[in-house]
Amino acid sequence: VIYDGTLLLAKSNGTLPVNAITNGAVTVNDGGVLKYASGITNADLIAYSAVTVNQTGRLDFNGASDGIGALSVYSPGALTDTTPIINTAGSGNLAVNGLTIQPAAGFLTRIDTGTGMLTLSNNVTFNATSTGRAQISGNLSLGGTTRTLTVNQGFATNYDLSIDAVISGGAAGAGITKAGGGVLRLGGANTFDGNLSVGNSLGTVVLGHSQALGTPSAARTVSIGTGDTLALDGAGIYDPNNWIALSLNGTGDSRLGAVSGALVNLSGSNTVPCAIALAGTTQIATKQAGDKLTLTGPFTGAYALTVAGAGETALAGANGTILAASAITVVSNGVLRLDNTALNNNANRIGNSIPITLAGGAFGLSGDGGATN
Repeated sequence: VIYDGTLLLAKSNGTLPVNAITNGAVTVNDGGVLKYASGITNADLIAYSAVTVNQTGRLDFNGASDGIGALSVYSPGALTDTTPIINTAGSGNLAVNGLTIQPAAGFLTRIDTGTGMLTLSNNVTFNATSTGRAQISGNLSLGGTTRTLTVNQGFATNYDLSIDAVISGGAAGAGITKAGGGVLRLGGANTFDGNLSVGNSLGTVVLGHSQALGTPSAARTVSIGTGDTLALDGAGIYDPNNWIALSLNGTGDSRLGAVSGALVNLSGSNTVPCAIALAGTTQIATKQAGDKLTLTGPFTGAYALTVAGAGETALAGANGTILAASAITVVSNGVLRLDNTALNNNANRIGNSIPITLAGGAFGLSGDGGATN
């Protein structure tokens, strides 16, 4: 147990045993610091012991590379924002056999790897404390396989756990399964290659960067279950190779307010180029007047679709079509618009047999002189 003061891990790998800490767990309490020595090359200093960092305590891997056991960050009791995991020197790689984070109520708990890497050898759990939030910055590796990120629901208004670190997969096909009823925000230019699955957990994934869904090397699916939401916050989806498809189902996360949906445009005018499969009765929404959600991929699935929100939702591009839905309803003062240009014209954006109901919403057409709706 480390209280006030610093324990410096400086054992070289030229002496046996190589471990500086060989048995039991390590606890860093309020005011304490566990720090790797600068330039250390021993990659097995803690011997996979579990590490707990409490309140304002810190673990500084300081450019070292090491594998440790489960890492638990527990900040309740702190009276300020905390950064319990840091990397003073940059570079390095800290591999953790699972990560659990619990912030202090009303404050932010940060993990910042700098130019180094935090590699997951197991899953991540965020445990909410009222309005407390957590943030992971720098670089985060999934460790070569799909990881489950469980984000339990708190009361913060914008997110519970934000990962603006660049998320890499470590291997082809490594992706993310999001569990829990909280809000996970992905804000980095991610490079992971696998699927994103959000399965019936009454939660939300917010995309704060156009590359938040990674850079797939093959066809991948983003699956949004009943009661869950994929939300766009000032960023659309970047998918130049058309590898990403969305599977949508349900009316979304009620935490987003009266207007929600399986796909929600929170802010800005954003484009989703992906093919969209309706896996059940589905609602999509653009929440703010003056904002626009542009959908340039084809819809499939013979289910009812509701378009909601005060902003516009548009079908556009060469492939933006809804040809199989059982019905379309536009509500909440929203607008469903068919956007055509001479360059990207489609005269059959909505199937002829699909009934359209305007229940407080509107239907619009846009095009130039060379286009047909």
